[in-house]
Amino acid sequence: MGWLVKHIQNHPGGRKSFRRLYPPHLLPYLSGTQLRVSLGRPDSADFHERYAKAARQWEEDVALAEKKHAGTFVALDGPTILHLAAAFHAEALEEDD
Repeated sequence: MGWLVKHIQNHPGGRKSFRRLYPPHLLPYLSGTQLRVSLGRPDSADFHERYAKAARQWEEDVALAEKKHAGTFVALDGPTILHLAAAFHAEALEEDD
């Protein structure tokens, strides 16, 4: 039995993308109106893994936006600070280029 795969956009040539819209009430807290991730061809070895990663990313984005919408925020613990520092560093390097 095959996997049930939702939120798939078909492209010419057989390539697929994950495409899922964000809830309208959360749009002020998100960058963009949707999450779109290229999944490649469905016969590639890691197609389902990329799909699962994209679905998890959408869920994480929506969960964080829900917290912002409700006025509750994530506590700044060690891993969160490390992630923010790495993101800031990557952004700074991009600006330097």
